[in-house]
Amino acid sequence: MEVGWFDKPENSSGAIGARLSANAASVRGLVGDALAQIVQDLSSAIRGLFIAFTACWQLTFIILAMIPLASINGYVQMRFMKGFSADAKLMYEEASQVANDAVEVYVQYCLFAQKRKLCNCIEVNARVRKRPGLNKG
Repeated sequence: MEVGWFDKPENSSGAIGARLSANAASVRGLVGDALAQIVQDLSSAIRGLFIAFTACWQLTFIILAMIPLASINGYVQMRFMKGFSADAKLMYEEASQVANDAVEVYVQYCLFAQKRKLCNCIEVNARVRKRPGLNKG
C-alpha cells in the first residue's frame, strides 16, 4: 500500500481492526454455531414431518403449502436486517477509530508528561553537580 492510503480515516488502524474483528466473528459464527443450528433445525423438521404425516396428512399438506410464504417472510426480514447491520457496522468502525485515536492521544500526553519530569530531573541534577564545580573553580 502507498503511505497515503493509511492517512484516510477509513483506513486507520482502529477501523481496520474493527473490520477484522467483525469478519472473524462472522466466520466463527458461520462455521460453528450456525452450522450446528442448521443441522439441529433440519433434523427437527424431518422428525416433525414424519410425526405430522402419521397424525393427520391433510393438515400436513396445508402446512407444507405455507412454507414458501414463511420463507419469503424470512428473506424479507433478513434483507431489512442486513441494511440495519451495515449501518451498525459503519458506526462500530467509527467508534473503534475514535477510541483508538483517543488512546494514541493519551499515550502521547503521558509521554509528554514524562518528558517534563525527566527534563526537570536532569535540570535539578545538573544544578546539584554545577554547585561543587563552581565552588572548586
